[in-house]
Amino acid sequence: MIDLTPALRFYLYAVVSVLLLLLLMAGALIGQERTELSQRASQLEMRMTRPAVIRLLGGPTWASIPGDTGAFALEVPEIGLELRWKNRPCLPVVVAFGGNLRVNGWDEGRVCLDPPDLTDPSAYYSCDKADRRRYCLPQRIGMDEADGQRR
Repeated sequence: MIDLTPALRFYLYAVVSVLLLLLLMAGALIGQERTELSQRASQLEMRMTRPAVIRLLGGPTWASIPGDTGAFALEVPEIGLELRWKNRPCLPVVVAFGGNLRVNGWDEGRVCLDPPDLTDPSAYYSCDKADRRRYCLPQRIGMDEADGQRR
């Protein structure tokens, strides 16, 4: 058996304690990255319909629609709509839809920040606004693709 001096033994205990503390802290941070909403968002699939996404995730908080300007404007032609869900304490869950309103990409909102408010869209994009409300409800709208046909 190795005979350690009291000073060396104290040093080793301190190092091991700090490492255990860091591991516990890392585990707590990793656990925060999976909110209930983020877990549901992990079930999203490409080409899901807008109503199916809303049934899975619940009603969105914000919508970016054609013609919007500013930080959350739709600047890529392949995206016809983006819906966002408040996902505290993490970034919003974001689902992008093509012109046929089928999913063509998403972000599960697994990055957590303090404070998370800094990444939330303004009230301009709120689903409570009349010009966005129809995009945020699970009912089909004229642009939703159903059986390859526009309604």
